[in-house]
Amino acid sequence: MRILLFTTGKPSWSQVDAKILSELGSVLSVDVLELGGLAQFKVFQKIIRADLCYFWFGSFRYLPFLVFAYMARKKIVVVAGGYDVNGLDSIGYGVSADNLMRRWLRLLVFKIADQVLAVSEFTFKSAVALGLPPRKLKTVPLAVQPFELPRMPWKERKNRVLFLLSAYDDGFLVKGVDRIPEICRSLPNVQFQLAGSLGERAKKYLNESKVKNLELLGHIPYLDPRFVQLLNESRVVCLPSRLESFGAALIDGALQGCVPIAFAVGAIPETLREIGYLVKEETPQAMALVIEEAVSKSTVDVEQLRQKAQGQFAYEKRSRILKTLLQDLCD
Repeated sequence: MRILLFTTGKPSWSQVDAKILSELGSVLSVDVLELGGLAQFKVFQKIIRADLCYFWFGSFRYLPFLVFAYMARKKIVVVAGGYDVNGLDSIGYGVSADNLMRRWLRLLVFKIADQVLAVSEFTFKSAVALGLPPRKLKTVPLAVQPFELPRMPWKERKNRVLFLLSAYDDGFLVKGVDRIPEICRSLPNVQFQLAGSLGERAKKYLNESKVKNLELLGHIPYLDPRFVQLLNESRVVCLPSRLESFGAALIDGALQGCVPIAFAVGAIPETLREIGYLVKEETPQAMALVIEEAVSKSTVDVEQLRQKAQGQFAYEKRSRILKTLLQDLCD
């Protein structure tokens, strides 16, 4: 089977799917953010040669390739897992910001697909509310990469909290960047670090906040030695988001022995089931109290935390479901 995998960037979860897809046939990855000029036209040639086109997210950036794949009668799978089907009216995020034309185009992205994979039950319900037929949808939770890395014992870890998130300008509010300074100021004796790519609005806001116990680290590649060391030395991984379709960063942290903490929004209650702390009151003060409780623990079984995360989001589980689904689709 010849598979064309479309992504926007190289997030860890799409790398997991690339590995699974490679067990079904040859995989050629196309990062649409890197396309320009003649390279875009070459993608159409690749679609003609492919048996299956697999799109990570229902991004408008994919629309020309999706339509062409449909016209070429290729099998199409789209993963739904973010702003593509979810929205938040209070901040005008995602589908909530769509006008009628954008809503129609968004539906088109999914309706021409043969199969739509939702990363959570929350996302499944959002897709149905958007207008997608349930028969075309299937919930397949994300999976963690099967790796074995050293985990530092709890007592040897620093009194440190890691915000593991990326927030470009359209993600400033949804990722809760505006909440970060108040969380940090509430716990002056705790060291906070933020790892991830930030847009100009987020950088300016955090720099002008002049929070003494917050350090901005910028983007660190997934599973880079520095990434692993950072998680190994931290006690808590935190997401102050207003909406999450899955919250993969929390599981990345748990795999390295960090206690994950997030507000009970979107799919987070599904993701953190029996793994971390849910903050039900959506305020920085409430999150600071939970962080303080977690950081102050005398001991945490970091190996048990890893096993729970790995068991709940096992690579083998997603691999088995995807392989069966795609083989049936292409037969």
